[in-house]
Amino acid sequence: MNNHGDTYTCIIPTEPSWTTPSLAIRDVPGIGRFRFFALRVDLMDEAVSKQEDVFDLRFHYRRATSEKALMDWIYLGHSHRSTLRPPPLDIEVERLNLPRLKRLSRGMGMVAQWENWWSTWRAYQEDPSVIANAPASEVAAFLPANDH
Repeated sequence: MNNHGDTYTCIIPTEPSWTTPSLAIRDVPGIGRFRFFALRVDLMDEAVSKQEDVFDLRFHYRRATSEKALMDWIYLGHSHRSTLRPPPLDIEVERLNLPRLKRLSRGMGMVAQWENWWSTWRAYQEDPSVIANAPASEVAAFLPANDH
């Protein structure tokens, strides 16, 4: 998943017939913390959508798009086999590509999970207490035109 900072979340492909991978957290001095999560191989790569939906092609290594990282996060956050919690509701989803998210949700067989998370996120964003806690420049955009 596309992290900034000193924690890197890594996805390891797996299948039921394979040996269980080590998912231990690894701290690398001077670099950061690496967290590992297993994801079924059929939910990765081009098996779920177009290459440009899955991989950020601006990089010369296999790096998930932000949309694929979010879908992986939603999947792992709802898996009883994962310790990862679902994504928080204060992330800037409006900066992501919604058609890509919808394609990925279909390809990963996660339409219901995506729609549930998306509707919860939208309700959170529209909550008056959340809007009131936003920076003043953003709150003005939510007020009726005659109240500015």
